[in-house]
Amino acid sequence: MVFQLPAEILAIILEYISEDSLASLALVSKDCCQLARSRRFASINLDYSFASSNLVKTLMLEAHESLGASTTSSSTRLGPCIRRIMVATSPQWVEYRHRVGSRDLDFKHLPHHEVNDRLRNASESFFDMYMTLLPRILNRTVLPNLELLDWRDRTTQPPKFFNALPTSTIRHLKICGTQIDGEYGITLPDGFKGHTWPLKTLHLTLGSSFLKTRSSSPSTLMESILQLCASTLEDLSLKSLCGKKDPYSFKSKYHFPKLHRLSISSVDCDGASVLEALIQGSLRYLEIGMEIHDPIVAKYLGRCGTLPLMKTFVWYHSRPDDVEEPPYQFLLANPQIERLLFGWAVADKVLQENILPMLKNQYRSLASLSLVWGGISIPESGISAIAELKTLRQIHLSAGNQIGWKHDWVIDHDCLRRHLSNLPLLEKLAFSRDTYSRPDFRDPQGERYYVYGNDLAEESKDSSLEWEQEHLDEVLIEAQLYADSMPNLTWMYFGQIPMGVTARTVRRKKKRKRGARRGEYYTSHERTVSALFDKRDSCETALKRIFGGSTE
Repeated sequence: MVFQLPAEILAIILEYISEDSLASLALVSKDCCQLARSRRFASINLDYSFASSNLVKTLMLEAHESLGASTTSSSTRLGPCIRRIMVATSPQWVEYRHRVGSRDLDFKHLPHHEVNDRLRNASESFFDMYMTLLPRILNRTVLPNLELLDWRDRTTQPPKFFNALPTSTIRHLKICGTQIDGEYGITLPDGFKGHTWPLKTLHLTLGSSFLKTRSSSPSTLMESILQLCASTLEDLSLKSLCGKKDPYSFKSKYHFPKLHRLSISSVDCDGASVLEALIQGSLRYLEIGMEIHDPIVAKYLGRCGTLPLMKTFVWYHSRPDDVEEPPYQFLLANPQIERLLFGWAVADKVLQENILPMLKNQYRSLASLSLVWGGISIPESGISAIAELKTLRQIHLSAGNQIGWKHDWVIDHDCLRRHLSNLPLLEKLAFSRDTYSRPDFRDPQGERYYVYGNDLAEESKDSSLEWEQEHLDEVLIEAQLYADSMPNLTWMYFGQIPMGVTARTVRRKKKRKRGARRGEYYTSHERTVSALFDKRDSCETALKRIFGGSTE
């Protein structure tokens, strides 16, 4: 009876079965065995371990059987169970399996010719015998239910790898850092000529091989992929590892009617053809991460106009006052935005004279704001202007140096608390790259505050633990003051510590006054702040997800 249910409902039911119980389920019957395998092997990670190599060999055997006259039933094969694949080769497994690298004590003392032999054998085993098999198992006859391929190997891939992808059942494709050698596009086999590729998600980060010719560019490959999936694509992320060497452009015009999420990062546009094709009225999320001094990007954003459905705009650039047409022209045309993130420092003058007044007067639904203030501090006038944005539910502020060990934004919590407590809806509050000045460190600028704590960890574990506890106690004291002054606050981050706010109702006994009845009680609502992690954390990924809607 249960096997008559739709596959989607069966998948939900299987999620409630623990890993330990799958073996028992597999012993019930042949159908139950395959059901257990479909849960156990729904997601696999090919990391070049012995287990992953054996898995690839099993799938290759099934591929050979599918080509022959094998009587093996699909109900007993492994391939139909697999829905998601991650390819992320572990360097540790390469070193261990082929006895190369620093982990092998003998390898360092081998003669030069033996070292070369081991490296040659390792290269042949990995590239010629292992990596060449992977495109072959992506065939829809081997993996008929494959939905997601997350390819994280930064190795150079030949054209046949990309040619195999559209013939698979993949609907969500993520390729991160793959190198290509030569300039080429996808060529479909005869049986797929004229077909489209119904991709829904495409995250593409391409680079050119170190051995490529000067005329090579990932642009041709990118365009050929987008041409096949333009009609169905919903989520697109493009990133180039080539920079100015390989400008991107479209030779034809394309329409992406279902595209609602777009991220373009480090892509050098040769003309506005890429931007004109991708930035369309259906977008709800737009992330731009190019060089802001690029006149093509600046000009297009200046004349792009309103994107009526867009709710999130993420902008990773340098100072907007360095541009002929600053991006606030684009912001001015899109007051419906609900989430806004500036990933790099914005000049104080531009923020206080242009951006913040515009947000106050034009933006009626802005719920999330993330700003990096130009300079080593945020002036009180700027904080006061932010406090005028009464619709904010979450805010992230930063200032000073944004990279490396140096932290030079000595944060003034009293000033921030005094103004930001006027935001009635605020639920999440974050300050990053903040630092603290302590006289005993002889560091009035606070630049080496966290470095001092790290140095103590190397010298003495006890001293490090004492410093970390002192830092945590001071941060929690400040956080409790924020929670007391902001009744809706549920989450905070500063001092490199993420914190949660929990509320509870407490029943207390009243102090008895002369003539009052005994046993009278009253209820009070208390809010307590606690650290969510045991250690400090930069929380870069979490901040991007919370304030920028990142899915990476």
